[in-house]
Amino acid sequence: MHRRGEFPRANITHKIIDRRIEDDKIFLRVDVSIANVGDVLLQIEHGIVRVNQILPVPEDLLEAINASGGTDDFNDSETKWPNLVACEQDWIIEMFEIEPTETDEVNYDFVVPFGVKTVEVYTYFRNVKKRPREIGWGHTSIHEIAD
Repeated sequence: MHRRGEFPRANITHKIIDRRIEDDKIFLRVDVSIANVGDVLLQIEHGIVRVNQILPVPEDLLEAINASGGTDDFNDSETKWPNLVACEQDWIIEMFEIEPTETDEVNYDFVVPFGVKTVEVYTYFRNVKKRPREIGWGHTSIHEIAD
């Protein structure tokens, strides 16, 4: 059995909160927890966070769903929910490191339009040890915005 102990391993979780800040805006806080569950130093140099709208379903997407008649022509491993906001962040190597068994957190603040009821939050952090390939750790959460 081949052990891959020289490569970092991570678990990612989200904590998401929302607050209405004006009649037409919602503040969305995404706290991303990154746990180093491996035996080696975990270095991160690039991260992406995307907030996509699920509900209400945008009209053009609803039309595509209805046009498919529920067939496999539309269904996919991931529906192309429209992006509301996104953030890409780069860190200098050795500036964002997580020791084995430790956890760190990255926080993101977004403003989304009032009326959005459900969002999909996707995060991805590149594995420095797998450069130049785009291999890393991703996590997706679904969040219901409070009324």
